Amino acid sequence: MQRRGFLSRIAPLGLLALAGCSGDESAATATETATETPTATETPTQTATDTPTPTSADDGGGGYGGYGDEDTATATQTATATDVAQTVTVAPDGSLEFSPASFTIAAGDTVRWVWDDSGHNVSPGSVPSGAEWDGRDSDVYPSGTTYEHTFETTGEYEYHCDPHEGVMGGSFTVE
Repeated sequence: MQRRGFLSRIAPLGLLALAGCSGDESAATATETATETPTATETPTQTATDTPTPTSADDGGGGYGGYGDEDTATATQTATATDVAQTVTVAPDGSLEFSPASFTIAAGDTVRWVWDDSGHNVSPGSVPSGAEWDGRDSDVYPSGTTYEHTFETTGEYEYHCDPHEGVMGGSFTVE
């Protein structure tokens, strides 16, 4: 009789332990899937730098056993690159266009493309002689992707989305 009472109390605990072990696998799979989203970003110049700034933690009281007398480093963010001169939205509101479709920038300016919809890329059609710009044409990218490039060579640039080449294109001038 004692054995049955013991088993009836232990059996539910064993089932709970098994259920807990099997629940973690699906959570791990969901996490792995969620972190596999590619993000395309070219940053030829650094946009922000975390710079440790020494600050003294000495309050004049000596702290506890000397604690509080040492210097500590606090990270602060300092902008070090030029601002983005032009932002282009890729497929705003799901449309097959770049917005703005055309613009003018100065040599040395940075252009940022921001994906508002998935399934698009930025592929150079024609670029001035001597220009080094490969675009972002090796794949199509998800919503939220950003891509930046600084243009040094003056002239006319044309680009398009490879999957929608006939209808989705843009151009700009570097002066």
